[in-house]
Amino acid sequence: ATLLEILPEFLGRDGWRQYLLAFQTPSEARGGGGLMGFFGILEARDGRVTLTNVASVGELINQGPARAAEVPRWYRDLYGPLAATRQWQQANLSPNFPVAADVWLQMYEDLTGQRLDGVVAMDPIALAELTRATGPIKARGLDVEVGPDNAASVILYDSYTQFAAPEQQNRYLERLIGSFWDKLGRGDIDTAAFVSGLGNAVRGQHFKVYAPAPRDQKALEQLDAAGDYDDFDPNVQLVYNNNEGASKIDYFL
Repeated sequence: ATLLEILPEFLGRDGWRQYLLAFQTPSEARGGGGLMGFFGILEARDGRVTLTNVASVGELINQGPARAAEVPRWYRDLYGPLAATRQWQQANLSPNFPVAADVWLQMYEDLTGQRLDGVVAMDPIALAELTRATGPIKARGLDVEVGPDNAASVILYDSYTQFAAPEQQNRYLERLIGSFWDKLGRGDIDTAAFVSGLGNAVRGQHFKVYAPAPRDQKALEQLDAAGDYDDFDPNVQLVYNNNEGASKIDYFL
């Protein structure tokens, strides 16, 4: 009931909405889910979602410096020395997703002058779950269908070993992510499988959403899709890993 209440507005019933898509790789661990290797802009209008401008995060980096100015003091103290307020790959060192997502939005606004309506973060495990609904996806570059049983291994391992240059890997992954969102945007899905797969991805924190509007964020918290640990208990403790070695060793761990 909560999902159905907020979904129409999320999908642009009352106007055009744009969300930052952060595609994270848990093979280079971050407290917030993994290194943001790719990004895109999700546009929602009249109930339809399309993905535009999917690209390597390097394209954001190459556009120039970006900075988040308004962050909690604890975030600045803990992660500021690690460049978390000015480097896209470090913003989600914190497992507090709403804060990390807002840092991304501030950086995007600082870079482009545009304030987006929220952040959708997902990783290959989430993609694997959701391909149960879309069916297998395929992209030029690797002759393999990607689905629930192999999405993680193809994206987190094969894409690094099968291409001679990072640029080739990037183009393949851009096309693969685009192919998935094309299917999803067309509504060409098994609805029951989508609900089940999304539930699994959310429970594992592989799919998270942030929306600055208080009403929307409250609903996301009720759906456990907000990635916010503040609701649990004042004495909650977390154990998490940040890989600052610029390796992909966490795939094997």
